[in-house]
Amino acid sequence: MKKISVIVPVYNTATYLEKCVNSICTQTHQNLEIVLVDDGSTDGHSSDLCDRLAEKDSRVRVLHKKNGGLSSARNAGLAVAKGDYITFVDSDDYLREDMYSQIFEVAADYLEDERTILCGGFVRVDENGKFLRSRVGVEKAMVVDTESYIKSLLMHKGDTSVCTKLFPKHLLDNHRFQEGRLNEDLLFMIELMPEVSRMVFSGERGYYYLCRTNSTSNGYGRAVADMVGNAEEVCRIVKAQYPNLLRESQRFLLVQQSAYLMLLPSNLRNKTNALYVDTLRNLRKGFIQYGWNNVYISQKNKFIIAAQTISPSAVQWVLKGKD
Repeated sequence: MKKISVIVPVYNTATYLEKCVNSICTQTHQNLEIVLVDDGSTDGHSSDLCDRLAEKDSRVRVLHKKNGGLSSARNAGLAVAKGDYITFVDSDDYLREDMYSQIFEVAADYLEDERTILCGGFVRVDENGKFLRSRVGVEKAMVVDTESYIKSLLMHKGDTSVCTKLFPKHLLDNHRFQEGRLNEDLLFMIELMPEVSRMVFSGERGYYYLCRTNSTSNGYGRAVADMVGNAEEVCRIVKAQYPNLLRESQRFLLVQQSAYLMLLPSNLRNKTNALYVDTLRNLRKGFIQYGWNNVYISQKNKFIIAAQTISPSAVQWVLKGKD
């Protein structure tokens, strides 16, 4: 039975942590190593709770480290993980009890290929456990080549999350998350793809992604600001490694730029904000060069982007008013 190392970064999530860890410990696939990475928690509870959970189950180990952010915590876990496969769980999320066994069952013919990533899926849930609609991901078991998977990401249909995937350990030996950036899963997956032979999807959604009402991801923050830089880096990688996906990557960049402008608060839409100025200029230039006739951009999005090149504030006001 293959061993899975489950890396769980922890930062001030004592309210959710025990449910998260229990959902991992009670997996029907029992051959696990659970690495809790306490990323310098300051709430006075999370650090101690990590230690108490380790006392309850010998498969749980704890790393205490100085705060460095999600990517730093994941990288610390990667440095000590010893399983045949490696995966990640965010400490406020939880799993269906058969998530890993379902993935292994569907991918049974590919377990000896160290270049095959095994994939489940996720469902969004609110704090009352109610399922929220999600169109991202795969609904049936299938094997997908890497170029098709990257295309799905560029079209905003694929699942970028590393938490729904089992990675062969050796595949990650020379890969780490970029620290100091958010939306890090997308970059990690794109950078890894040239070394991957295929993706095997179980078609099951066994990862429960908690949508917290007080989460920083619900408003403007660094995650939004990083959307543009990450998209530019993705396009550079795709252009070099997957030239057949150039138009899809151009579509991805324009949509990400458009989304940034849509989410940007009005007080940051000014000439002193260099990112805003550069993004608006690049959106205008890109839409003329490769957006107007891009078959992968819907007519609705073309209209929105065209309007944004004239007045991002007016577009934001109109669309938010409709919401």
